[in-house]
Amino acid sequence: MPDNILEFTGLTKLDIDPDKVLKSAQGEFTECMVIGYGHEENIQIYASTASGPRMLWWMERAKQELLAPDDD
Repeated sequence: MPDNILEFTGLTKLDIDPDKVLKSAQGEFTECMVIGYGHEENIQIYASTASGPRMLWWMERAKQELLAPDDD
């Protein structure tokens, strides 16, 4: 990307390259889970925790945020 062009980092309704999303998130978390749709057309899950219940809790919290985002 040329030096005089800034990459947009705000909210958008457009899809973003998954590698860009992962790169921008690097170093931001103490724990994380990545859920994606792979090239083999299958769901793939990677997580920093081995706890299934903890991952499920994260997914439920994320679902709550998607369905009723906080307007603050």
